[in-house]
Amino acid sequence: MSEWNIVRFEEISDFKYGKMPKKEKLNKGKYPVFTGYRIAGYYPEFMYEEPQLVVIARGVGGTGNVVISPSYSYVTNLSIVALLDKSKCDLEYLYYYFQNNSLRYLDSGSVQSQITIQNLKNLELPLPEFPIQKKIAYLLKSFDNKIENNRKINETLEAMAQAVFKSWFVDFEPTRAKIAALEAGGSEDDATLAAMTAISGKDKAALELMRTSSPDTYEELKSTANLFPSSFQESELGQIPEGWEVKTVGNAVDTISETYPLKTVSDVIFLNTGDILNGRFLHSNKSDASNLPGQAKKSIREGDILYSEIRPQNKRFAFVCFDGSEHVVSTKLMVLRSTTDISSLFIYFVLTQQSVIDYLQMMAESRSGTFPQITFDVLSKVNYVGPADNQLIYIFTKNIVEPFYRNFISQDKEIQTLTQTRDALLPKLLSGEIDVSALTKAGSEG
Repeated sequence: MSEWNIVRFEEISDFKYGKMPKKEKLNKGKYPVFTGYRIAGYYPEFMYEEPQLVVIARGVGGTGNVVISPSYSYVTNLSIVALLDKSKCDLEYLYYYFQNNSLRYLDSGSVQSQITIQNLKNLELPLPEFPIQKKIAYLLKSFDNKIENNRKINETLEAMAQAVFKSWFVDFEPTRAKIAALEAGGSEDDATLAAMTAISGKDKAALELMRTSSPDTYEELKSTANLFPSSFQESELGQIPEGWEVKTVGNAVDTISETYPLKTVSDVIFLNTGDILNGRFLHSNKSDASNLPGQAKKSIREGDILYSEIRPQNKRFAFVCFDGSEHVVSTKLMVLRSTTDISSLFIYFVLTQQSVIDYLQMMAESRSGTFPQITFDVLSKVNYVGPADNQLIYIFTKNIVEPFYRNFISQDKEIQTLTQTRDALLPKLLSGEIDVSALTKAGSEG
């Protein structure tokens, strides 16, 4: 660090304020309108072809954050664009520098948060030689790439499981396949084969190969197909498979409010509504048990569903697949626990269907109050359709969802480890405590 130059930000960058897009042009083009917070629409023209370093200069909750804009973007007046001299500084190095050295202290603190170009110009920045910048950015970016790759794997795994759930219990595709085969003059065996195709995605030739090469797997698939009816019946929700029932979430789970014994522990992992997102737990950090907010009250255990009462569309929900004894959760998180032999993991899939989320959001917005909120009474009335004996639900949970969740949790744990390692390395790399001069990589000198 002692050998690094200290430069003023204006020595390595020009600055420009973003521009307010014209309302009549918004969402009439293909280029992302980037506020600094998010992509807010699309525009027929762009301001910057390449990604740029962007300082959020206005707005609630993000003023002072530094981000990188998308390619071919139109940057709005909520942000300032730093037009870097790329012969002197690396975009990603500066991005990581500002992740470790927040600019939030520059916020004027007035009623309307604001940072100006003048605030940025005289900032003093430690700047190592350009190859060192590239190497530091490369190391940190390698962690972020792996984290992003794991997240994409999890998204794919979840999408696959959700697709099977929708096929079996919402669209009833195996039953429809059976009906279509029978209506075409086929036999019961033809109907079963059609359902096997709907379940597995394999055509007749692939199923025949499975029958000869993996007979046990074939017979298991056939047994599952036989559990689907070959006709429909009328219900209050429309046509559903013959012999199936319309059920409610409240008949399968109940809301639990067991108080966590905070006085018996010195520290604990506190989960608020913002600490879970679409199945993921966003941290595992322990806090002083004597210094927690008043809403830190509820105990949880393995198999519980956590579902935020506030704004269902934000997808603040998760399934507890760990012991839970070291966790206390907010009173704004419903803790749902199974009361029957139906796995709560199945109910989790019911409640995380987009159609259900949309319904709950509508109900939340119809309620008078400070913000859109639901109660267990509303959630308990959510309908789902299933067979009377629950055998198919058991097969879905054991053979499809549980293996998916094991992989999901494995990937998520690796994400947490990678994130913690990256965050530990970040200040050491940016202070020069870790010497990267000997690091070699393709393009590190470019």
